Amino acid sequence: MNHFNDSLYRFSQLLVQTDLGRNGGDFLSIEDSSTYQAAAKKTEAMYEALKSAPEAVGDVSEKDLDDPQRFTFFHTFVNTNYETIWLAVLRHVRVPGVFRLEGESAEQFYQRVVQNDEVRDAVTCVDLKDPTYLMQFRAYHQISEVLVGLVNDVIADSILALVNEANESFEHEATSLALCNKLLQIVTDNIKPIVRTLSPKAYFAIRPALGITSGSHSHNLRKGLFLTIYPLLVRSLRLRLMAFNDTAARDDDAVLEQAQQVLRLNTQPALAAMIRQTVYVYQYVRTWRDEHIQFVKTQIGVSPEDNTPTASISGAENAAQTAHNFRNSHMNDPIGPLYEATLGKRPPAPFSIVHPGRFDEHMAFFTANAVKAMYADVQQRAQRKRDRGVRTGGAS
Repeated sequence: MNHFNDSLYRFSQLLVQTDLGRNGGDFLSIEDSSTYQAAAKKTEAMYEALKSAPEAVGDVSEKDLDDPQRFTFFHTFVNTNYETIWLAVLRHVRVPGVFRLEGESAEQFYQRVVQNDEVRDAVTCVDLKDPTYLMQFRAYHQISEVLVGLVNDVIADSILALVNEANESFEHEATSLALCNKLLQIVTDNIKPIVRTLSPKAYFAIRPALGITSGSHSHNLRKGLFLTIYPLLVRSLRLRLMAFNDTAARDDDAVLEQAQQVLRLNTQPALAAMIRQTVYVYQYVRTWRDEHIQFVKTQIGVSPEDNTPTASISGAENAAQTAHNFRNSHMNDPIGPLYEATLGKRPPAPFSIVHPGRFDEHMAFFTANAVKAMYADVQQRAQRKRDRGVRTGGAS
């Protein structure tokens, strides 16, 4: 609850920053959401329950937040303020270029644009019997997918502008990239509640509902932003800086010198802003990967090199190593000279998957062994697959 209030707060601030006032549109209100209405009733019931069983007066001065009851009352009190802040924004949200149909009620307009009933049905159609964090898990992932889908579209337009030799003005693109980075801040923030609060036990309860899939199957994040849009943005900017000389655009030293001139002379402020904003895009891409791998390590662990690798429910073996290999793509990231021109240093090398001999290695190995017991049937299936591979290899 605490983290979700934080997320809604950050999202509400983003809405204020991203509406540039250029386009008209009708307003949505979260209060027209049937999902919100149901949640609001449950929240009020919780408040009444807490009021009917209050703390002792002395608890405020004598107990700290390590006491479960004090923790609950304290943070619920704080949450009421966050709720007031985000609700003030989400109560009236303009949707640029989108208007209510004639005779359409506010509730119908909300459902048509947000399709919240479909989102809820996608979760509730899975019968997990006991209460789980499936709704929250999917909400954070789908918010990120939607935001990154928009980011990809906007950056794609910026790429086209950069490679258009007739185009000499980039004010619009620089502003657009800045907005994209505000969206990407939310995307990276969305990982934190999952990493911090979803235990292996809680994840185990929802994992069957997620099917044979993994984070590497993300359409907008991995296949769109990470593998296509971001690399093309960097390469198109390098090409523009070097006046479309392909050989020069591949020369890190030449790109560094030219980028430094653009940033220091400031004769092309919009292009200088494009360099900075592209570096910020890199930082969000890098940060997302660096944070996401911790979720994999927490849930599946890291198998020692001399042990049988742990298999995930999707069939992937040693998924943390796979996620780490994705991070290693930054070893040769073409952002290098643009990053150095902006910050005066090269980007940090990709981090190691664990630190040998330190606590994170201990926990990663420990978790991998524990998960083998949790997903025993999955491990057995993976072992049969390995055995078939050995037999097939031997036969050939």
